[in-house]
Amino acid sequence: MAQRRTTAPRAKRRAPATSPRKRPKQRRAEETVAAILEAAHRILEKAGADGLTTKRIADVAGVSVGSLYQYFPNKEAVVAALIEERVHGTVGAQAAALEFVRGRSLRESLRHVMRLLRAGSLRRVGSYRELVFQAPTVLQRDLFLERVRKWETFLADLLDAHRDELRPEALATAPFLLSRAVQGVLHGAALERPDLLKDDAFADEVAEMAWRYVARDADAEGIQIQQ
Repeated sequence: MAQRRTTAPRAKRRAPATSPRKRPKQRRAEETVAAILEAAHRILEKAGADGLTTKRIADVAGVSVGSLYQYFPNKEAVVAALIEERVHGTVGAQAAALEFVRGRSLRESLRHVMRLLRAGSLRRVGSYRELVFQAPTVLQRDLFLERVRKWETFLADLLDAHRDELRPEALATAPFLLSRAVQGVLHGAALERPDLLKDDAFADEVAEMAWRYVARDADAEGIQIQQ
């Protein structure tokens, strides 16, 4: 009787490291990292994720591959840095929004916030599209989720400040639903209709959708319009 042959289980493929090797501390190093990230943006915009290699990034940035490897172990780490850059930009946008919306109505506040989100999605829309739909690693997906969750927290604070204008049941679920719905709309526009992101009218429509979902007076206004 022939012996049954057994095979050793295949080792799982390790995901590429996405943490930077070191953070720039001097101005020249900061300029080098900024040039690398700018180069990656430009390549993603022109050639997509398939055209992104460490050699090409270094060439476009005007640095040696060795200089790039001082800061990033691979192209995945560069992509993660681009996403992290957008997350940090989200925090700055939220701080500016909080200053603007203080003392304004919920409807006006949502319109301003959606315009900020539209402008953020339009910035480097070509590379943004690639980052959203090509991010391959768990860390990169987590960074995108962190960005969405920051907006969820911001919307929770915004809605809480306007709780007298809300439907009573909206506060519990609206921050989660709105943050995901709005990001879905913006991601869809970035992928399919980037022309929409050029106009504040698009952001105003998204804001109106959000307001009609959460506002206590939205139903009454709808009845008046129908009459």
